[in-house]
Amino acid sequence: MLGETPDALVPTASQRLRSEVTLPLRDRLGDPTFASAMKIHENILTTIGNTPMVRLNKITKDVAATVLAKVETFNPGNSIKDRMAIKMVEDAEKAGLLKPGGTIIEGTSGNTGMGLAIAAIIKGYKCIFTTTDKQSREKVDILRAFGAEVIVCPTERGSRRSPLLLLCFLALGERNAE
Repeated sequence: MLGETPDALVPTASQRLRSEVTLPLRDRLGDPTFASAMKIHENILTTIGNTPMVRLNKITKDVAATVLAKVETFNPGNSIKDRMAIKMVEDAEKAGLLKPGGTIIEGTSGNTGMGLAIAAIIKGYKCIFTTTDKQSREKVDILRAFGAEVIVCPTERGSRRSPLLLLCFLALGERNAE
């Protein structure tokens, strides 16, 4: 038909979006509005706790109040426990209990250990975690991938290798090593 644009010349929705919004990062970094909106962190630890608040619209449509959710899974270890872990490490540093090159010893089932392992990598500490054999293999593997030594303790009745007892021995051994 006369006056119509051939389909080949009409940009698709994704092409329009790319041309209007998606500039290469190097071009966007020079833009003062983009650079000021994008916070650059010194390391991953400074992102802990700076998680977004999201308005819950659908499930609260009949509620007169504004209802928000804090999305803690945006923390580096995907958990609110990252906040607790970094606080524990910083408090131990301030109290002089954790010194450069020191060791963090913790009984963990996963999330606290993940936060501690992330802090340890950045701050240069060693981690030793104890957990039970009921913990998933994946969580143990993830902690090990973050550089932690993970000691898996059996949970059968009467075992002499309970996680709590092992933690006590590890802590005493570390203290005596100083």
